[in-house]
Amino acid sequence: MFLRKKFRDADKQILQDKDFVVDSDGDALINVKITDESQIFSSYNYDSNEKLKSDLSDFIYDKARFVPANKDIRIKVFSMDEVDETDVGPAIKNNYKKDYIEIRNDIRHNTVFSIIMLGVGLLFFALLLFMHNYFYNIYLEIIMEIATWVFIWEAVDAFFLRRLQLKRKRNILLKLYMAKIDVVNLKPKVETDETKNKEGK
Repeated sequence: MFLRKKFRDADKQILQDKDFVVDSDGDALINVKITDESQIFSSYNYDSNEKLKSDLSDFIYDKARFVPANKDIRIKVFSMDEVDETDVGPAIKNNYKKDYIEIRNDIRHNTVFSIIMLGVGLLFFALLLFMHNYFYNIYLEIIMEIATWVFIWEAVDAFFLRRLQLKRKRNILLKLYMAKIDVVNLKPKVETDETKNKEGK
């Protein structure tokens, strides 16, 4: 009894603790710390810094999973290196844009797959009824029954369970694409003699 009370108290404490920070605008804040630019962009980019490193992309997505559906997301990148916000923002948006398009295609394929599985299941069910009315074979009937419920259950599982997970992931990716992105350079900008001369002019 004592242990159960402890578990209940721990459960309440866990539910009260938020897995995200709320900023002054009420948005869920995801803070990212970067020591140098190589941690942001994929080393395979050639023309532009348009692709995030996979571990950074996964880190941001993992944080976003715990944000309630009614809150927008703000991503704040704290960098020890001089990082250009005009590179970081589009890279983050482009990264999740591609993932969003991919998950939308997965949802479409899931719908088509569910319809096909349901159609095959109903076909087996019709054959089962036909066989039951016109000729009876217990072994074939068992096979038809199994096939009917396997295909129908596969359709239900795909449409109502897997589709729900895909839609939840799609919504998270859409929020990340629409997120406000700020870059904070923690390292002070080093002024060169040339910069000082220009400012003096």
